[in-house]
Order: sequence, then structure tokens, then C-alpha cells
Amino acid sequence: MLDDIDDDLNEACLEEFGERAHGREILFRRPGAADHPMDGIYDENFVSIRVEDGAEISDVSPSLLIRLADLPAGVALGQSHRFVVRGTVRRVWDVRPDGHGMARVLLKDS
Repeated sequence: MLDDIDDDLNEACLEEFGERAHGREILFRRPGAADHPMDGIYDENFVSIRVEDGAEISDVSPSLLIRLADLPAGVALGQSHRFVVRGTVRRVWDVRPDGHGMARVLLKDS
């Protein structure tokens, strides 16, 4: 039952805030396979890191919130994978599953 609620909430979020809701599509790209169209919620998060000497480094980090079930079967996301988002190819830097069927994928420019 909880999985059904998670699925419904994930679907509602994508329908409202996903790239497809704004007429755009995301392509998942992996070595040796055709591009796979999918949806996701793109964001450019503000990131601030404090280093040992107390200095602070700030930047904007692109990320993509995706439904893991939308990936091709058997894919475990890693740094060899790319997403084409808003015409820009970005590589997977880190994957953070939320435990409810979605994952925030941190991206870097290819």
C-alpha cells in the first residue's frame, strides 16, 4: 500500500514539475545503447562548501530528480552515464536514492 502511495506521489510531482510538463524531454545516454527518453525534475541547486581553513566555496550544482523505474531495466546509474537536459549533455556525478522510488542525480558538465 505504501508503495502505491509513493508511486502516485512521484507521478503527480513529475506531471506537475517535470520537464515534459514544460514541453521538454530528457534523454538518458549510456555507452553502447540508444538514447532513452524519460522525464525528470531539473534543478540548479546552490551548493556551499566550507573547507578546513574556514573559507567557503559556493557554486551552482545541476541535478535531476528521476523515478528509478523509468530507467532501462538492469541499469545501475554510474559515472559512465549521461543525461541530455535542455540541450546540454551532463554526466552523472553522484546518485542519491530517496528510498521511495526516486533519486536525485547530481550532474556535472561533460
